[in-house]
Amino acid sequence: MYRFGIFGFLFMIYTTGYSQNNRLVAKVYPGYSLPSLMHNDARNVLDTVFYPVHGDECTLEIVTIGIQGWGRISGMNFFGDLEKAQRLQFDGSDNFTVVGALVFFEKPGIVGDGSVNCKVYSVDPTSGAPQAIKGFSNAVKMTEIMVPDSVPVPTYFSFEQGVDVNLSEPEFFVSVDFSKLYATRDTLVILQTIPECGDGGNTWELHNDGISWFPISSSFSWEINADFLINAVVDFNDPTSTSDYVSAGNLKIYPAYPNPVKSEVNLKFTINELSKVEVQVFDAAGSLIEEKSMGMMPQGDHELILNTSNYSNGTYLYRIKTTYASLVSRFEVAK
Repeated sequence: MYRFGIFGFLFMIYTTGYSQNNRLVAKVYPGYSLPSLMHNDARNVLDTVFYPVHGDECTLEIVTIGIQGWGRISGMNFFGDLEKAQRLQFDGSDNFTVVGALVFFEKPGIVGDGSVNCKVYSVDPTSGAPQAIKGFSNAVKMTEIMVPDSVPVPTYFSFEQGVDVNLSEPEFFVSVDFSKLYATRDTLVILQTIPECGDGGNTWELHNDGISWFPISSSFSWEINADFLINAVVDFNDPTSTSDYVSAGNLKIYPAYPNPVKSEVNLKFTINELSKVEVQVFDAAGSLIEEKSMGMMPQGDHELILNTSNYSNGTYLYRIKTTYASLVSRFEVAK
C-alpha cells in the first residue's frame, strides 16, 4: 500500500509548533499534552533504544503524529496497519532471554475494551525486516494500559515463556500487535521521537495485507526517521552471576544480586562515557515503585543499593537509563 510519503498525509503533530530545519511545519495536536516533558524537564524521562542518533538533543521531545482521515502513524490509522515494530540490538557475555516488553503509549481511546499484545521477531538478514515470530506476550486490555499524565509511563507485557536471544543474532524486533482493535474500534498509539530524531530503518510497520513490512523511513511508508518508545525486558541465564552482562549503546548492566532479594538489592552497571543516569523500579503490573536520579556520572563501573524491606514478595523490573540508552531486567523479592 503506497503512502506517497509523509508530506502528503501529515495532518497534525503534537509538539511546541515543531519546525526543525524547515523539514516540517505542523499544528499542535491538542488532544494530548506532556508539558513537563518538553525541553529541559524531558532529560529526566525520555529515552528508548540509544539516543540521540544524530548527537543532538532532539530526543528531548516526544510526539504523536496524526494523518488525514483518522489515526496516528505510530498506532491505529485508516490504512489499517496491523503492527508497529522497533528493532533492538543488545550484546552480552552469554545468551540472555527476553521476558517482556515495556511500551509507552498515548492515552487510549476505549470503545470496546479490546486487547493488544507484543511479539518478538528475528531480523531478516537480507531486508532488515521482521522475519520469524519467536514469541508472544500476554494480552493487555485497553483498560489495563497505563495512562500518562504529566509524564509517560510504560505498560508491561510479560512473556510466559521467555524468548532466547542468541549472541550470534543480537538484533531482534519487539512489535505491538494492534490488529484486534479494529474490530472493537479502540484506538491506541505508541509514543515516538520527533521526525528526524531516530533511525526510521529500525522502525517498521506491518501493512493491512498481513504480509508487507516496511520501514517508516521508506517511500512505501511515511518517509520519516523516528523511533518508538519500546523497551525489551531481559533476564540472565544465571541470575546469581556477578559477571554476566547485557549492553546497548553506552550502557552495560549486570544481574541484580542477591537474587532472590530479602532486604536490599545491588544494581550494578557500567557506562562508557559521562552520562546522566536514572534508575526506575516497577512492580509486576508495570506501576512505578521507586525512582532514583543519580545525576551526571563519570565513565566506569557503578552500583546502586536499593532497600527493598518495604517491598512485597514478587517480581520487580528495574530500568537503568542513561542519556543514550536504557536497559530493563528484573529481580525477585522473597522474604
